[in-house]
Amino acid sequence: MPKNPEVDRFLEKKNHPLNREINAVREIVLATDHRVSEEIKWSSPTFIYKGNLLHFFSRRREV
Repeated sequence: MPKNPEVDRFLEKKNHPLNREINAVREIVLATDHRVSEEIKWSSPTFIYKGNLLHFFSRRREV
């Protein structure tokens, strides 16, 4: 399943320091099965297959 542009925009806007790693995980999860999709739920990227499968709660602590 290709990446969802809505999730791309969300991650670009967040500008999380681990965006590269988050995108690597997205590629792996989406490549596992063509029925897996992703969208934004609860202000978080969410993978879906027969219901919610996995969420990224990418909170970042300010130091």
